[in-house]
Amino acid sequence: LAGLGAEISHPGLLFPGVLGTLCLILFLFASQIIPVNWAGVLLVLVTLAAVLVALRRDARLLAGLAWLGAYLAPVLVSTGEDRAEGLFGYLLLLGAGAVWLDRRRPWGETTLLAALGTLVLYGAWYHSHFADGRFGVAATGLVLLAALFALGPPRGGELAATLAGCAVAAGGFGSLA
Repeated sequence: LAGLGAEISHPGLLFPGVLGTLCLILFLFASQIIPVNWAGVLLVLVTLAAVLVALRRDARLLAGLAWLGAYLAPVLVSTGEDRAEGLFGYLLLLGAGAVWLDRRRPWGETTLLAALGTLVLYGAWYHSHFADGRFGVAATGLVLLAALFALGPPRGGELAATLAGCAVAAGGFGSLA
């Protein structure tokens, strides 16, 4: 609440308001006041707002912190259940957002960090929940995520974006083999 109060009394600081909002959402989730689905939706909205502000203000650091929070969100609100479809859909949404942001502001790290976050979360899901009966879900998620990062960057875009797609594909296919 202190972060939200600092943002209200000193508009434009952004960081205290974003941090206060994140802490409030996590508190509401941890106290079981809101369910995991609502916590996820609220965290997506905070990420979206932070990315849009970063885009408007040309603030790379804020965008980086927004992406960091976006990729930490599934870990913070995890219930330990196998929700692969939701996780992969969330990762596709984040990846599409990273590709969109990269087209608007070609910051070199956006797509590469998004691909790395995707690879880490996919790998964590695989390590914790993969079973032979889930091969179709795992392979479909992997193909869609790899295609997004390999084909999503603008034509003539940076080499890092293409390498990001290849890293997702190689890491994922290596784990499925």
